[in-house]
Amino acid sequence: MQTPEIEIVKLNTKDWPIYKQIRLEALKNEPQAFSTTYADMLARPDDFWIGRVMAAESEDKDWLLLLAKIDGQAIGMIGAYCENGWGKHDTAYIVGVYVNRAYRGLGVGKKLLEAMLAKLKRIPNLATVRLSVNSIQAPAVGLYESCGFRATGQEESQAGDSKTYTEVHYQRPVRDP
Repeated sequence: MQTPEIEIVKLNTKDWPIYKQIRLEALKNEPQAFSTTYADMLARPDDFWIGRVMAAESEDKDWLLLLAKIDGQAIGMIGAYCENGWGKHDTAYIVGVYVNRAYRGLGVGKKLLEAMLAKLKRIPNLATVRLSVNSIQAPAVGLYESCGFRATGQEESQAGDSKTYTEVHYQRPVRDP
């Protein structure tokens, strides 16, 4: 079987329903991987989703959102933010990484992460990228470590499924050393 072509795209405001759908799918299917709950996000009005994508579309806001698509269907996502806007701090945070179960093992997560890191490299003043992952998410831990992230600490944290897990914090330089 031939591996399907994976397309990584930046969201536009008109894509807010696609982002809402994949974010809710992620929270429903993998609640242990996120700090917010499906119920909380499901209750958000459309203006919340539109605002999130509008912020990601604008280069001067503090969000970036990328989707992975196969044959035009959204099958994964990744987000990044910088507190108070890009260029005002030297650290970006990667959040909301998700790949639909049916498409895992095809390199979708790696393509999403590499695309986001490439975007972050172009932002002046950024020096560090950080993220956190539930320690039971072994494939995610492997992905992050294979992309140069190194553990910096851990803490107990409640996930979207209301259970407490060990959350491991990772970081790496924005630009390769």
